[in-house]
Amino acid sequence: MSRPSPAGAVRRFFVSDLAAGELTLDAHAKRHAQVVRASLGDAVELFDGKGRRARAVVLAMKPFRCLVDAPQARPDRSRPTLILGTPKKLDVITRAATELSARAIHLVSSTRSVSRWAASKEAEKLERLRRVTIEALRQSEGDYLPDLFAPAPLSEVLSRAPEEGYFFDARGGQRIRPGSADAWLAVGPEGGFTDDEKGRMERHGFSRASLGETILRVETAVITALAITLASAPSRA
Repeated sequence: MSRPSPAGAVRRFFVSDLAAGELTLDAHAKRHAQVVRASLGDAVELFDGKGRRARAVVLAMKPFRCLVDAPQARPDRSRPTLILGTPKKLDVITRAATELSARAIHLVSSTRSVSRWAASKEAEKLERLRRVTIEALRQSEGDYLPDLFAPAPLSEVLSRAPEEGYFFDARGGQRIRPGSADAWLAVGPEGGFTDDEKGRMERHGFSRASLGETILRVETAVITALAITLASAPSRA
């Protein structure tokens, strides 16, 4: 018989290819199992970041192996997509965006971006961000990992976007309309978007929007924008 986790909480572990039967988890999951002191016979939950969860029981620790029940699909909901002028605190912002159910994060090489990625480091940095999203999804008990896109010129990012969305301006704008939980949202880097970048977004079809009367740091602006957007959606009850 499997043992319940402390306080009734079930430990969660990420598996990229989730399937019923015996599964050996990767080194990241094994390290997390050691940190939380998982033991033989423990009941755990596995998730794949693509909307599926499964109950499992720990069979072995070396290697970390589980007996997995049939995965269950979780419904996908309307979720906002984030366009982000590459900021300094990218790990913090990526974690928050994952917790707030962002569908994707498209990084922009904005004129005022302080953080710059060398092409040789792109794959390494994206993998690091992917680990951040996995950990954030594990802790928040979410089901879907956001898609991550390396920094690209604004014109390229807008070519992926619908001809409707919002960019946030510290100097004013409209409120987000109700029912926009799947909206595309653009938040600038430290210093904000330039007037030229704002103009390009407006010509693409994006609307200027406000996050209130005060000037927000990038990480605060992202959290506020996502929270307002999700709160504006009709009730799912």
